[in-house]
Amino acid sequence: MKSLLKITLVLALLLVSGMAMVAQKYTLKGRVIDMETKLAISYASVVIIQTKQGTMTDSTGYFELHGMNADSRISFSCLGYKKKSILVSNTTEVLLIQMEPEVHLLNELVVSATHSDEVLKDRNLTVVDYGFMEGNLLLITYLTNIKQSTLTLLTPELDSLSSIPIPAKPEELYKDCLGNYHVLCNEDVYQVYVSEDGLQMMNPVSRNLFDNTMLSCIAQDEAHLYLMEKYGGYGSVYNPNVTIRNHTIKYICVAKQTKTRTDLLTIVDSDLIMNRERDKLFTRRLVMAGMAPACAVATYDAVFDKVLLYRDIYSPLLVINDTTYIFDFIHASISTFYQKNWVRTTPIDFHNLRGWKRTTLFDGTLYNAYSVFEQKGMTGLMHLDLQTGRTRGFTNIPRMFAENFEVNNDFIYYLWKDSNAHVRLYRTLVSLP
Repeated sequence: MKSLLKITLVLALLLVSGMAMVAQKYTLKGRVIDMETKLAISYASVVIIQTKQGTMTDSTGYFELHGMNADSRISFSCLGYKKKSILVSNTTEVLLIQMEPEVHLLNELVVSATHSDEVLKDRNLTVVDYGFMEGNLLLITYLTNIKQSTLTLLTPELDSLSSIPIPAKPEELYKDCLGNYHVLCNEDVYQVYVSEDGLQMMNPVSRNLFDNTMLSCIAQDEAHLYLMEKYGGYGSVYNPNVTIRNHTIKYICVAKQTKTRTDLLTIVDSDLIMNRERDKLFTRRLVMAGMAPACAVATYDAVFDKVLLYRDIYSPLLVINDTTYIFDFIHASISTFYQKNWVRTTPIDFHNLRGWKRTTLFDGTLYNAYSVFEQKGMTGLMHLDLQTGRTRGFTNIPRMFAENFEVNNDFIYYLWKDSNAHVRLYRTLVSLP
């Protein structure tokens, strides 16, 4: 009888102990952000050091870590940031992790700070915009009054070929999917062409008509046109009359002869859609826990709308002969198509480097691709290998706060504003190891 009682007690203790162990398991939720910018860090690694179990943050920085035990040490790591680990207890339900950037990261990648040459000899001219037209340089410039701007065509050796006045105040140059250039003004658009007499402009069309008919076409090859359509519109919390269309992008290939449409790729930022309300709930929990002021909810909503809600998905498309490359920074990959047929999906991670800008450049003369990085006002370009998704080399731009970059025939062109508020055009040679 005593033996039976002892066995019963042992079994009871084991059962209680097992229940206690089960009770210790819980789910840890949190968000990882940049310590300086307070913006979300996407695809950061979150690992329980003791068990090696882990997960990754989504595109808005959130994570959920299941199977947590009491007093677990969690490791956080991401390319471009210093690794961080913390000890959490079973009373911790929500974490806000701030990761410190690796400030020296880009300096290690710099190959050289190359010399820049000024493109125009007249230092009193201001450059509004520029582009490359069949290997030649096309510029919009003015001397003192932008309403009296001039369109100029230069050779690759920077000799003048032709110049004509622009009849209205220009805003920018736009190159359509067929390779034609247009001067965009506030109300009208002028298509540019070259005749035996030099530069010419067609009669204007309305800006609204141009935007509705031309902007969806983004590239072409010999047999196809490539279209981009945006979906996912809804009104902003603070601007209910404004419709946003930035959650879904669809790329479509259209055969020029048969007009047959083929869907290439659809990119959906599902995390941004799903986490809108969860973001607000997370902020309210911080307020209730005394970790943020009561005004944080409204402040956060305003910042979210400004920084994320109005920001389109960035997903450039490049066409080289019969091959198409689509950059999907939401899912960290490059999708490759040959004659509209899928070939492969290549993983990428260079966009997680500190200082990465939402800019991808393509040298149409030499078929090279580049990504732009900026740190503390200094800008540089890294060469992208479209086959492997890796980067190599780094060309540093020797002037701070340069903008409007283009690459042509191994030269990086950019605009820079001098102390007299003149915007000037420079170029520097690409440096690769």
